Amino acid sequence: MHKAVEGGNVKFVRYLIQRKAALEWKQYPRHTPLMLAVMNGDRPNFPQEDNLLITKALIDAGANLFTRNQHRCTLLSVAEASNNSMMIETIREGIQKRREEGVSNQCSVV
Repeated sequence: MHKAVEGGNVKFVRYLIQRKAALEWKQYPRHTPLMLAVMNGDRPNFPQEDNLLITKALIDAGANLFTRNQHRCTLLSVAEASNNSMMIETIREGIQKRREEGVSNQCSVV
């Protein structure tokens, strides 16, 4: 999943989601696929439309919106640091949707 996200491969990410690939697996240094997608928002010459589609697919599949990286930064703080307004809005919409569904936070033990 990480390689598909890093490469901006929307079709393969969707395929892996359908095949129930692990959404919360943390690859060194503590990045989930969703965190990588958010971080890709700051990469020059990266297909941002594809990256937003990947981010939305991961959020829709139930990826943890409250995860933190090795520096304890949240997805939203990483997106805000890169000043990526579309990514910020996508994450905020996902958080709002989860709250409406009754999910205020996600905790998991790995």
